[in-house]
Amino acid sequence: MCAPSARVSELAKNWAKDGHDVTIITAMPNHPDGIIHPKYKWEYFTEEYSNNIRILRVILYVTPNKGFIKRIFSFISFMITALVTGLYVNKPDVVVATSPQLFVGVSGYIISRLRRIPFVFEVRDIWPQSAIDLKMLRIRMIIHLMEKLERFLYAKSALIVTTTPVQRMNILKKCFTGKIVECIPNGVDAERFNVTEKKNIIWKDGVKKGFAVAYIGTIGLSHNLDILVQAASILKNKNIYFFIIGDGAQKEKIRESISQKRLTNIFLWDKIPLEMVPYAMLEVDAGLAHERDLPMAREMYPAKMFDVMASGKPLIIGIHGAAKELVEKNKTGIVFKSDSVDDLVRAIEKLASNPSLCMELGQNGKNLVYREYNRESQAREYASLIERCLTK
Repeated sequence: MCAPSARVSELAKNWAKDGHDVTIITAMPNHPDGIIHPKYKWEYFTEEYSNNIRILRVILYVTPNKGFIKRIFSFISFMITALVTGLYVNKPDVVVATSPQLFVGVSGYIISRLRRIPFVFEVRDIWPQSAIDLKMLRIRMIIHLMEKLERFLYAKSALIVTTTPVQRMNILKKCFTGKIVECIPNGVDAERFNVTEKKNIIWKDGVKKGFAVAYIGTIGLSHNLDILVQAASILKNKNIYFFIIGDGAQKEKIRESISQKRLTNIFLWDKIPLEMVPYAMLEVDAGLAHERDLPMAREMYPAKMFDVMASGKPLIIGIHGAAKELVEKNKTGIVFKSDSVDDLVRAIEKLASNPSLCMELGQNGKNLVYREYNRESQAREYASLIERCLTK
C-alpha cells in the first residue's frame, strides 16, 4: 500500500468507525509496478469489504511510472471506469475525489452533477505543476488545457482539501473569493506503531549491526535515492548501514548503482505491507525521507516522514519549504540540503555518534504525531468539514 492509498484507507476506516457509510472506488492494485496484482489479473470489477468499508475495484489501462502519454491513458481509463461505477452505486450524500492527477477530479465532478450531491476535491499534489516540475509535461498547449481544467475543478468544488498550509495558500490564489479551502495534513494511525515484536524485516538473519538508516516508500523520480548509494560509498568503512525498502520507476537504476560500486553496507529490499512498516522501523536507528529540490516539494509534507516520527526514531530529511520548517520547529530530526550527499553524510554521522540526540529527536517526533498528526483526530476534523458542505 502506497502513501496515498494509506491516507484514504486510514481516513475511511475512522469514518466508518464513527458510523459513516463509506464506499471507495479504486483501481485494481498495480502500484508502483504498473502490473495488476495476480489476484485481480482477470477481473474487471470486484466488490470487497474491509473495516466496514465497501471497496469497489475497477479495471484500467495500467503502465509503470514511465512515459507521460501512457500515464495519461491510464488516468483517463480510470476516469471512465470510476465514473460509470459511481453512477450505479447507492446514492451517496457527497463525493470526495482525491488527486494528484486531475482526471479523478473530473469523475468526481460529473458524478456530483448527475447525482445532485456536493463535490469535495482533495489536492495532495498540485497538478499540472508537479508534472511540469518533474519535466513529465512539456507541451505548452497541454499545459494550458490542464491549467484550465485545474481551475475549473477548483471552481466547481464545494470544498477543497489540501495537505499543507502552503498548498492551501497557493490554491486560494487561483480561486474566486469565498472559496472554502482547508488543510488536513498527512498523518498516521499512530496506534499502529506501538509494537515490540521483532520480525527480521530489515536484518534477515536477526542480527543488527552498527547504525542503521531506512528509507521505506516509493523509489520514484522525485526522490533521487541515488544519494543514499553515494552516501553509503563514502561511509562504507564506518559501520553504518542503509536500507531502501520499496518499488518504483528508479529501483533498477538504484540496484545497478549499488552493484557497480560493489557496496556491502546498503541493501535494497522489496516493498512491504503497510502494517509491517512499524516492525521495520523497530529494527533501525533512523528513518530517511528525501525530495528533489522542486517547487512542488517545497509545498509538501512527505507521508513517510510521519511514519518515521510515529516510530519514535529521528528523521533525516532532505527537503526545503513547509516540511523543513515543521521538522526544525519541533526538533524531530535533522534537515539536510536536498540532493547534497555531503550534507546527508554529515547528518548521519552526527546521529550515529550521539545516541542521546537520537532518543531526544525520536521522542519529540512521536509526541508531535500523537498530538497533531494522528489520523483519528484528522478524520473527525475532515468529516466535520464535509458535514458543513451538506448543510449549505
